[in-house]
Amino acid sequence: MDAVEQSLRDLLPNVVAFWRSEDDWNRMLVADEIDLGTYWSGSVGRAERQLGLPVSLVVPEEGASG
Repeated sequence: MDAVEQSLRDLLPNVVAFWRSEDDWNRMLVADEIDLGTYWSGSVGRAERQLGLPVSLVVPEEGASG
């Protein structure tokens, strides 16, 4: 667990925001505050279809939790 904790601490400088809702995420994207982030697959579809946001869903080669 110590190694996991250290790895997360090493990544923390790359985190610039935390979001609490789909609306938060959409607003940060529109405000150009997000370049890359995690998002729910259904939300990506809604953001594309309903809001016309320039988003896409990518599943890493390594896989993803589901």
